[in-house]
Amino acid sequence: MLGEIYTANYALITASVISVAIIIFLKMYAKDPYGTYHLGLNMRPGQDSTKPPKTEWLNMGYWRDTDIFPDACEALALKIIKEAKPIPRGHVLDVGHACGDSLLLYLQHPSLPRPESLCGSSATSQDCKVNLLCADAIFRSQSAEHPLNPSSTDPLLTSITAIDCAYHFASRELFLTQCYTRLAPGGRIALGDLVIAKRISFPLRFLLSKLLSVRSENIITPEEYEAQLRKAGYADIHIENVSENVFPQFQAFLVARGGLWRVMAAVIGWWETAGGRFVIVGASKPDS
Repeated sequence: MLGEIYTANYALITASVISVAIIIFLKMYAKDPYGTYHLGLNMRPGQDSTKPPKTEWLNMGYWRDTDIFPDACEALALKIIKEAKPIPRGHVLDVGHACGDSLLLYLQHPSLPRPESLCGSSATSQDCKVNLLCADAIFRSQSAEHPLNPSSTDPLLTSITAIDCAYHFASRELFLTQCYTRLAPGGRIALGDLVIAKRISFPLRFLLSKLLSVRSENIITPEEYEAQLRKAGYADIHIENVSENVFPQFQAFLVARGGLWRVMAAVIGWWETAGGRFVIVGASKPDS
């Protein structure tokens, strides 16, 4: 009993220290969360540090075949996009695309079919209508131009992707429901997302949500995730745990960067110790 109390107190103290460090970290970059701080992460070995990197990725990466951050980020994006099963001349929505690198994959990568329309990028292409929208991931009644507006007259979407971001949404379940409404029959959604291996206590859930800037209601198990998808109407559901190719290598990369990046690495390690997982989720809207 005393051992359990000691362990719990130690965990809370550790989490509190990490929380303070995170607050300091966030205050440093709060003025411009998509500013220049992440550019250093995208620098390749041997690249001239006086010149900006060619990419501005902002995901945790899929590190199975690489130890280079931008390559790992592209690998994760490609894995998620392929789970969405894009089709030639399809209508694509990529949510939470950060600086747009994932959207360029849709337009340029040789292994992907070119869409007819792509919502979320300011890039241009002769063969694709591209629309850049700055908006919350969730449709609100005042957002008439939102791609998830159920009253939209735009073509139904054939693929929707959310790469390493849906755990921030308010809420993910509502987002999944809204996506289902706008998907064409046979269309598919794919997400790179965080889940918890088993249900946890409310205090621990609350603490994790603050440490990771994750909505508390979004910290759910894979089984609960699947249940939400089925409730919304989805079928052909696939949830793949890819944590072993995400967390360890991303942590090592951040630790090597030094400074406050070590704090972020520690938080990711604590999340994994608490049962956190990184998964790739795919689900389809039935044809009929």
